[in-house]
Amino acid sequence: MLQEPLFSSRAFHASSQRRVVQKVKSITAFQKAAEQHETMLVGCYAKSSPLCAGLEEVIEQFSEVEAFKKKVHFLKFDYDELSSLRGPLQIHTVPTFLVFRNGVMVRSMGGIGRDQVLKTLRQLSQTWVHPRDTYRHRNRRRR
Repeated sequence: MLQEPLFSSRAFHASSQRRVVQKVKSITAFQKAAEQHETMLVGCYAKSSPLCAGLEEVIEQFSEVEAFKKKVHFLKFDYDELSSLRGPLQIHTVPTFLVFRNGVMVRSMGGIGRDQVLKTLRQLSQTWVHPRDTYRHRNRRRR
């Protein structure tokens, strides 16, 4: 039995894949990112949660949208791996999304879906983006 899938769900592109969502592995890295970026969307997930797996992919897709990429820095961390952040950030459920402005948490959203994340990103970037433009297949031409 294979441990990893044979094919990636990522559409083919000639350039190498660029990670837009930064995975945080320590409190120090989290604090440094909070100091460096004016606006951040932080996703907290757990590998054991099926809902988190779906929303982790959603955050990856949103991070590729130009309007969001310019104004919002995307971070994510594993609830189980970085348990020392749970208390200070008051995370009690996964998935949880946190919004930071100038290093201060201004919003915490637990157990939300794709539409709520999109609405929040629109507010953060002060840009209206159509939902269909947030999917990876958005650049394909119809015949």
